[in-house]
Amino acid sequence: MDREEVKGKVDQGIGQAKEALGTLTGNPDTQAEGENQQARGKARESIGKLRDAAGNVADDMVDNAERLIHRTGNTKDDKH
Repeated sequence: MDREEVKGKVDQGIGQAKEALGTLTGNPDTQAEGENQQARGKARESIGKLRDAAGNVADDMVDNAERLIHRTGNTKDDKH
């Protein structure tokens, strides 16, 4: 799990609490602030998920390249 994904989940939780507090106290500014923080948290979580997925793709590409090298017996050192 990417750090941004975790931060996004935290932002969403804090935003939910602010929204609830604003609703309970009749404070529309606090309620709106909570809604905005939740939206930012969702965006941040999505960024984290994308980063995590991109890292997994890169890792898979490296693993596949290493398997191909081992299967063919070719390495950079063999070319010299």
